Amino acid sequence: MSKIKIMTDSSVQLSPEEIEKYGITVVPLSVTIDGHTYTDGVDITRADFIQKMDEAEKLPKTSQPPVGLFVERMEELTADGSEVLGIFMAKTLSGTVDSARQAAEMVAGKITVIDCGYTDRSQGYYCIEAAKDAAFTLGVSRGIDPFMTLSFMALPVIPKLRITTRGVVDVDTQQYV
Repeated sequence: MSKIKIMTDSSVQLSPEEIEKYGITVVPLSVTIDGHTYTDGVDITRADFIQKMDEAEKLPKTSQPPVGLFVERMEELTADGSEVLGIFMAKTLSGTVDSARQAAEMVAGKITVIDCGYTDRSQGYYCIEAAKDAAFTLGVSRGIDPFMTLSFMALPVIPKLRITTRGVVDVDTQQYV
């Protein structure tokens, strides 16, 4: 039986345990520090990133995942007939959500991509709550209003999160502000 699978980007703050528990697929961003490019979560950890940022001559730069990587992951996730809900960081911060939307148009499966409007742990809450809702949802192919998307019809927690989530930034230094 098909199910709804959750996909996100590596700007999300989820523990490896949460990623495994909820079966969330994380597509990595690239991080460039002093001319060296790393794949987030693959060959640089968050702790390494902070250390390298502190030691760097210039502030690090990030880059959204390539469309081709999104296509690969989406094809893998939909191969068994499952649907995909992609929850990505705010478009105001990155073009990641646009790359995911482009990829979704290239894949035959049912894929819904949303801009959660946040990043970091707020984005993580979206992913966890959507995964919890998806665990109780058999699919969205029955009785859908054509004006409703998968995220709003099958996973009612998303609109609730849009109303109740607020982002807070706590910085321990103003060095990079």
